[in-house]
Amino acid sequence: MQKWEVWLAKVAFEDNPSEAKERPVLVIDKKEAYIISFKMTSHKPREKFFGEYPIQFFNEAGLIKPTVIRLSKKLALLEDEFTRKLGRLHPYDINEVIKILNNL
Repeated sequence: MQKWEVWLAKVAFEDNPSEAKERPVLVIDKKEAYIISFKMTSHKPREKFFGEYPIQFFNEAGLIKPTVIRLSKKLALLEDEFTRKLGRLHPYDINEVIKILNNL
């Protein structure tokens, strides 16, 4: 797994960590024990939450519908929670994500 790749991973529900759903995540950093990722959703960005970025080139990232990266929802996932690679963010989207991360 490399930085800026989009993967499907088993992500636990916040309100019930014993249950998980397979969802796309953005890999941002690979540590020794876990992989730092950001949650992604097909819901529109929420106005009251800073750091929700709608991917402009979602098809190039391997996604089938418009997707929002929730940069405020950082995840620490184990490698075995990742199921398959979908794609990689387009350079435009990478630059926009970097701008937001620099302001978080």
